[in-house]
Amino acid sequence: MEPRTDQQTGRRRILVVDGDAPIQRLLDVNLRSAGFEVQTVATVTEGLAAVATSRPDLIFSETRFADGPDGFDFCKQLQKAGAVAVARPIAFVFLAEQTMDSKLRAVEAGADDFLAKPVYVQEVVARARALLQRRERDRLEALTRGDEPFTGALDVLPLADLLRAIAANRR
Repeated sequence: MEPRTDQQTGRRRILVVDGDAPIQRLLDVNLRSAGFEVQTVATVTEGLAAVATSRPDLIFSETRFADGPDGFDFCKQLQKAGAVAVARPIAFVFLAEQTMDSKLRAVEAGADDFLAKPVYVQEVVARARALLQRRERDRLEALTRGDEPFTGALDVLPLADLLRAIAANRR
């Protein structure tokens, strides 16, 4: 079973992938103030490395980068990796200029949400909370239905979730 939060801090992990340093700083400070653990990187390559080392619960990403792959390719790579991995998929939100092309490409890439720049910090925090709560609710419902297999260490599974899953599945 995947842990619901970072085991050392007890907070949800968010990765911000954006080449604009002021946006990175703005999101970093405000998401930390809201209780999240935040990591910021400037490129898709750095984002892929960050995902590999410290699997975030949610990613906010720009769509266009000065060099290397774009945010749409980044999202597609993560979706492909999530489809074959046993672990839970990572929630993905684009932060980009609001154009019809950007929105369509975001949906096609498999993003969970799209926020137009300039971003409003309160909306970013509210969307992060709502998306992560929805993911957690879906995970718990899958556990109670028996759709999700039990994997991993039991010490990271809250006792209430374990008892609920056992009772629902009569195991």
